[in-house]
Amino acid sequence: MNSDRKDVTKLGNRRKRALRSIKLQLADVDLWRSSAAEFLATFIFIFIVCLSHMMAPSTTQNSSFDVKSKYIISTNSDPLQTSVGIALTYSSLIQCFEKISGGHMNPAVTVAMVIAGHVTVVKAVIFCLAQLGGSFTAAALCYGNVPIGKPTNECSFSAPRRLG
Repeated sequence: MNSDRKDVTKLGNRRKRALRSIKLQLADVDLWRSSAAEFLATFIFIFIVCLSHMMAPSTTQNSSFDVKSKYIISTNSDPLQTSVGIALTYSSLIQCFEKISGGHMNPAVTVAMVIAGHVTVVKAVIFCLAQLGGSFTAAALCYGNVPIGKPTNECSFSAPRRLG
């Protein structure tokens, strides 16, 4: 009977320490600065990747679009141009945001850092939410910039589309 009471007391003390640790982590300014950096890095990455694919010159041989090919939204973009755009963007953003937040820009990388023991679970949850928010915001902004009313391979990239 007495040992059960000690076990319950130990469990209660562990919970109190865990809650205190979570509160301290959530009150840390560096956590929120890092999560804002993750949001911004993921936003920039997804936005540039989407635009590099949408604005890539078409690989089809259509002479009427050759003059304006850099202004046409492409459905048949060059895979080399898209992959080079992704690689350069990712490496540049890692260099920019590595000192602030670690430059994860991907929830899978953040989970791997938790498994490796480099990031706490609370920080990982906040980072993943910031990364998802940044990616959804960038995708919505790209979606909002696609013109409506014409097929995507025949319209310029100037008229914004309204969301909702």
